[in-house]
Amino acid sequence: EAALLDCNHALEQARILGKVDIERGTKGGRGKSTVTSPSRVERWIPISESTIKTLETAAALQKHNDNLVPEEATSMLTQGAKVAESDVPCHRLA
Repeated sequence: EAALLDCNHALEQARILGKVDIERGTKGGRGKSTVTSPSRVERWIPISESTIKTLETAAALQKHNDNLVPEEATSMLTQGAKVAESDVPCHRLA
């Protein structure tokens, strides 16, 4: 769940409210209200001063992304899927 946290948004909430609402990665994303699912399950976490420092570091690492999944990991996964696909034998049944 921590990898899905938008650290910049969380840092803003922490500084203003002293707590962070975890919206993604919580039981299938139930933390975020949508038009089709208006019942929102809020997951507010109180934030300490040391946690704000951690969020500042995480936000700097996250840069412009909205999660902490490294771009290299996504790229490697995509490339791996393409390689695996090319290794699958093709059987023509027609």
